[in-house]
Amino acid sequence: MLRQISDMKVVRNLVMLLMVTVIVSLSAVGQQKDQKKKSDPQGPIQVRANVMVIDSKTELVNDIKLEDLKVFEDGVEQKLTSFARKEPVALALVVDNSGSLRSQLGTIISAAKLAVFNLDTDDEAMVIRFVNSNTIQIIQEWTSDKAKMLDAVENMYVEGGASAVMDALVLTVEKVKEKEKVAPSKKYAVLFISDCEDVDSYFNVAQLIRTIGDSEMQIFPFAMMSEINLKTSKSARTLAATLSLRTGGNFYTLEKKFTKDQLLANMKAFFIELRSQYVIGYTSSNLTRDSTRQLRVEVRDGATGEKRRGLIREGYYVPEKY
Repeated sequence: MLRQISDMKVVRNLVMLLMVTVIVSLSAVGQQKDQKKKSDPQGPIQVRANVMVIDSKTELVNDIKLEDLKVFEDGVEQKLTSFARKEPVALALVVDNSGSLRSQLGTIISAAKLAVFNLDTDDEAMVIRFVNSNTIQIIQEWTSDKAKMLDAVENMYVEGGASAVMDALVLTVEKVKEKEKVAPSKKYAVLFISDCEDVDSYFNVAQLIRTIGDSEMQIFPFAMMSEINLKTSKSARTLAATLSLRTGGNFYTLEKKFTKDQLLANMKAFFIELRSQYVIGYTSSNLTRDSTRQLRVEVRDGATGEKRRGLIREGYYVPEKY
């Protein structure tokens, strides 16, 4: 009898030990899953960025190869997976003409004109204005004539209507992809000037991303958010950051009470990216979402020891979901 009781105690102790072990194991698995979910919920983060290389005389250096560059993210070197030289520029200039931007129309037109002035003689541009889903107009087809571009920009006007940001972008992407098939060596960019507040579009973000597909175009959202509330501005910023990360074009924001100097600084940064000769890509070693990363580039000296300097955007933001 005592032996049976002793055996039963041993069995009970073993069962308890197994239960504790299972609970601990399940807890560890749960923690691993939680950690993985937190750090890598949507797969690897693919990054694209523009790099301009200049010499000691601030002249562009056009003979750079992939092995000449080192890119660091938060001080950690990243393995480059793609490298291309892209020139000249084909720019789709897309401008929000909805009522929510009525008070900023003059500023918007000035920014758009600055973009046109920055184009070279062998660059091209297309101009699109949009309001709602029924008012998305190509007011200037692809052209190298700056006078035609400026005329299209200067004749923009505001209309009432529910802003259709996604629909305007989908149409733009489709038009750019048509041209990209014909002349794939050009650097295709979209300067999207809007408050990035989508009110009533047929398409959503996922459909827009699918439409972009494997195109190498870069979208540069220029978010004029001074007239929208805090909740909406967070959504607009997430959209701008998502488009930036997906395509490699930086995004710029102008919040409430922005100054002319801030506008010019943003446009200057855009010009540097637009004029950059090289586009690099890598898979980030940092899987954390909702984070900002700092970028830095190093360039190998020339064959005879001449110093060269690389310019890359200061950093980028990864939304929690994109």
